[in-house]
Amino acid sequence: MVTEKLLTPAQVAEALNLSVRTIKGWLRDGKLKGVKIGTRGDWRVKESDLEKFIKEN
Repeated sequence: MVTEKLLTPAQVAEALNLSVRTIKGWLRDGKLKGVKIGTRGDWRVKESDLEKFIKEN
């Protein structure tokens, strides 16, 4: 089984040079694909989804 790295909104924000608030908004709106994990519903973004987002935008 291949495990893919999951990134926090803070890591995505740093990679895109944007604010965490912007990234969380994109996740909520569906502009950026992500998954909610845990009981608190913390967002995570697959590394491959971030790469795809960068290529498409």
